[in-house]
Amino acid sequence: MNMTQVLIGLLFILVCIYFMWQMSKKHKK
Repeated sequence: MNMTQVLIGLLFILVCIYFMWQMSKKHKK
């Protein structure tokens, strides 16, 4: 595995978690 691939994977996971967190935050309000 390339270092760039690992970084992109981590970034993708972070974005997914952030998006889900934002959605749940909006849903609760």
